[in-house]
Amino acid sequence: MNKHETLTTREKLIEAAGKLFGEKGFSDTSIREICKDADVNIASIHYHFGDKAKLYKAVVLSIFDTPANRNFLKDPGNPSDAPDIKLYKYIYQHLEHRLTMKMKTWQRNILLKEFDRSDSILTDHMIQVIEKKRNQLEAIIVEFLGEEEDDLFINLCMDSVIGQIQYYHPQHIVAKRFQSELINTPDGVKKLARYITEFSTKALLAFRDERKL
Repeated sequence: MNKHETLTTREKLIEAAGKLFGEKGFSDTSIREICKDADVNIASIHYHFGDKAKLYKAVVLSIFDTPANRNFLKDPGNPSDAPDIKLYKYIYQHLEHRLTMKMKTWQRNILLKEFDRSDSILTDHMIQVIEKKRNQLEAIIVEFLGEEEDDLFINLCMDSVIGQIQYYHPQHIVAKRFQSELINTPDGVKKLARYITEFSTKALLAFRDERKL
C-alpha cells in the first residue's frame, strides 16, 4: 500500500511538508520537493493553502489539532464536584496528557525551531490555550479562597499549582533523574496527581483560614 494512499491531498501535503520543514527548515525546503514527496501536483499547494508560508502555518498548527489536544482544552471537572476533586481532575488531566502525548520526529523538530523564534506563529495559539486552562484553574482556586480574595493572591496560588505540574514534566532534567517512575507510568501519574492535589488543598485551606483572621 502506498504510504499516502489513505490520506487526502491536504493531509499528504501537511505530512510531506512537515517532514521536510522539520529536517531542512522553511527556507531550504522547496514547493517542488514537498509536492514530489506528497505525490501531488504543484498546483495543489496553491489550491489548498495559497502559498508555502500558509502551508507552513498549517503544518505547525496541525501538530496541536488532534483529538487528545482538543480534549485537553475541555474542563475536566463537573460543576457538582467539590473543589478538591476539581483540582485533582485538573492536575491529573495535565500530567496524563503529557504522559500519553505522542509526537513524530518532524513535529518535535518543528516545535523546537518555533520555540526559538521571537515571532513564532505559535504565540497566539499558545496564549489562547494558556488562558483557557488558567481560567479553569482560577475558578477552582476561587472556590477555595472565596470571591473576595484579591486577584494577585489568586494568581500566585495558580502559579504555585502550575509550577508543581511543570516541574514534573517528563523532560524536566531533575524529575527525570529522581522521579522517573512517577512521571512515566500511569500509576505514577495518579499518585503524583493525588500528592500535588493534597499538598495544594492543604495550603489553600490554610491560606483561606489565615487570611480570614
